[in-house]
Amino acid sequence: MNDDLDARIRRLYAAVGETEEADLTKFPATVISNDKGIFFHQDFSGGKTEEQLANYLHSLIALIAGLEYHLYKWAANNGGDVDKIKASVRASRPFSIVHDLWDSEKHGHSPSRGNDRTGMAPQLLNINRVMKMTTQPKQGSFVLFRPGPDGRPIISGDGTACAVITADVIGKDGKRIGDAHEILEDAVKVCEQIFCELGSS
Repeated sequence: MNDDLDARIRRLYAAVGETEEADLTKFPATVISNDKGIFFHQDFSGGKTEEQLANYLHSLIALIAGLEYHLYKWAANNGGDVDKIKASVRASRPFSIVHDLWDSEKHGHSPSRGNDRTGMAPQLLNINRVMKMTTQPKQGSFVLFRPGPDGRPIISGDGTACAVITADVIGKDGKRIGDAHEILEDAVKVCEQIFCELGSS
């Protein structure tokens, strides 16, 4: 198998990791205390602007989308079936969404262009960093988040919690297609699956 492709897959997972932060002590809530009580204001931006957060997402989008052409090149140079890889990539809804987001970033968002793969002309809106809590795949699993007295997050339960950079993926009809972080994670899994199929072929 091509070491370059293997390295690129590792870079994809590293880039996903750059959009996640498991150390929640970096995001203490602001504690407001007055004669009316104690209030907490929680912000997971970590001091990053929306533009800085957007750069993380667009860098990951470019890495994922660009891998497609490296897969084609490897297959063409090593007796692989390029058409089969193209079919696998284009059959993936998450990957097609990522490809269209990449095109939109490169050429400017144009809902009427009509040559996007999904036909939805997706774009990113409401870019932010938010809390993501995940239970274990078993009955009774739970995860609970609450601010401590000093504002630092306290996590309870057997699940996991982390802050992730994400956005709403919106179609040209104005409807929400999905969560950017989840779509990007799914697209990376598609890349890895195709990579593994190439290695076993």
